[in-house]
Amino acid sequence: MCLNIRYIILLFLLPFALLFACQRHDTDLVEMRHGTSLPTTIASPELSAIDSLMWRQPDSALACLLPYFDTCCKDVSRNVSTSYNRHYANLLLSELLYKNDYAQANRPALLQAVTYFDSIMQVPEPVEGPSFKRNAFLDARAHYIKGVGYYENDSIVSACAEYLKALEEMESHFEEKDLVGEKAKFMTYTYNRLVELFSDQFMMEPAIACGEKALLFCMVEPTSSLGTSRILYQIGKQYDKMRELDKARKYYDRALESMTNTDNLVYRDIVTSKALCEYDAGYGMEQSLKELRWVIIQTDTEDERLNRFLIIGGIFYEERVYDSAIKYLESVFNGSNSIASQIQAADYLRIIYDSLKNGAKANEYIRFLADHKKPEGEDKALVSKLEELFTSYLNQKQEKEAEKERKKDVKKAVGIIIPMAIMMALAILVLAKLRGKKMLKEQQKEAKEAFEEAEKQHELTLQRQQTEAETLLEEKERQLEKERKARQREKEKLQQGLQQRENQVSALEKALGSQREEAELRREAFMNEAICRKINDSVRSLHITARNSHEKYVSFTEEDAAALKAAVLKHYGNFESVLMGKYPKLSNDDLQLCQLYLMGLDERQIAVLQNKSYSAIKKRANTLKGLLGLDENLPAYLLKSSSFQET
Repeated sequence: MCLNIRYIILLFLLPFALLFACQRHDTDLVEMRHGTSLPTTIASPELSAIDSLMWRQPDSALACLLPYFDTCCKDVSRNVSTSYNRHYANLLLSELLYKNDYAQANRPALLQAVTYFDSIMQVPEPVEGPSFKRNAFLDARAHYIKGVGYYENDSIVSACAEYLKALEEMESHFEEKDLVGEKAKFMTYTYNRLVELFSDQFMMEPAIACGEKALLFCMVEPTSSLGTSRILYQIGKQYDKMRELDKARKYYDRALESMTNTDNLVYRDIVTSKALCEYDAGYGMEQSLKELRWVIIQTDTEDERLNRFLIIGGIFYEERVYDSAIKYLESVFNGSNSIASQIQAADYLRIIYDSLKNGAKANEYIRFLADHKKPEGEDKALVSKLEELFTSYLNQKQEKEAEKERKKDVKKAVGIIIPMAIMMALAILVLAKLRGKKMLKEQQKEAKEAFEEAEKQHELTLQRQQTEAETLLEEKERQLEKERKARQREKEKLQQGLQQRENQVSALEKALGSQREEAELRREAFMNEAICRKINDSVRSLHITARNSHEKYVSFTEEDAAALKAAVLKHYGNFESVLMGKYPKLSNDDLQLCQLYLMGLDERQIAVLQNKSYSAIKKRANTLKGLLGLDENLPAYLLKSSSFQET
């Protein structure tokens, strides 16, 4: 009887023993692989000290690290004795070159370090201990600095992939509560790089999401005295681009409140953006210009000054104060080192000079814009790839979080089942001794059924939780895909609208150019008429003033008047009909005055021709302007020869 009881208990506990044995076997295998196939991963105390110093004083850390290299940014010297420390030293060098604003001179060695640290992280989990966590942090840093190199060489998609890989490494191997100190700073730096990257491509929603994450980590461990303000400012700029101006102003205000020192570029940038935002929100031009002019006084460099000029010029452009706008915008166009700033200034100036009928200047800026126009579809393809990368990262993150929750549930369930099983086994032993074989069999049967029922309920619970998690994940994926397609359709619609506007502008510019050329030819032919040359020759050589106009005299006969009328009729056939249509009771003297204005003569010259005083001509011109209902200057109106074409 005792033998049978022991046999039953052994069979009952065998699955749990196998579970522990398998877990121990995996751990041994990991340790064996870690001990035999991978090199020693112990950092030298000197390199660890330099690493610690880097987060506080990168310039001093670089000076301490350089002696480890035979020649600057080339071979590591014999001071580094293991492969691990050699790759570690090259990673530190790349980070310190970047932090000290130097080029990434050891790029090949860095890429080898990335591969090396990736290989260490290929050891299957579970691997515990500070050494493994340290390697995960170094691997993430290696991918981050690799991404920096891509970004500096305009490989935007590759840079984004490396930044996301760095985040995946950190989020896979560290709990959020462990991301403090240097790790929190690193997370802030990485998310900030993504904010900058997405912002440059006008991907405002991903930029805001990354900015909010950067803000959380920066509050855990500030990167600098200006770190929080910079992040709040970047988030505000994204809402500004989305024209959610109230939210943008709120973030700008928070950024300013977080600053302890106002004598810096970040403060001036925030004040500038807030002033422009308030102008866009309709708070008026004067207050915004006042703050912008104050910022210009505080500027440190010419580039910064020209950036402020561009914003002020844009405000004057919107207000149609073209003289002031031209002064600021041409300074930017001629002096800025930023192609983006030059393009923006040229676009404003093109429209301004076209409105002022200065075709030559407008064409100058049109040619510049055409030379610097990006190939169609280039930005669209880049944004699509970046959206795909970011969406994939979010999906993988959600899957990992769901898997982590599932493992926690399993572990929790196992922690409940095993003690229950042990207690039930002990109860069976006691009952078997007290009640005998028959009772023992009955209790064993009941215990088995209870255990099977508990196991079945547990499996059902796990299946239900897994199904709910999968359903939630699928729903989230469908929602993300729906949002992505909606954004894609909106972007395509916007691109089509922009293309149509460009085509319309091009056609309008072509038509205006043709009209201007035709008008110039017509006017040249008109001015070459004998009567026009005669009149010009007779008055151009005279020195006429408003006071002595009555003292001059030039013969202007009725035949001359008839010839002038015929010349006007020849080249501007509907000249009189247009004027008479505005005011049918115009006299021949009024029409003759208009004809002389059409030749480009001023009131002094007309007074000499008609043998009248300057004041009489001036008074008659003002009266005629009122009769015709004109807001603009009468001679200017009449000189618009394109208004009197043959129909």
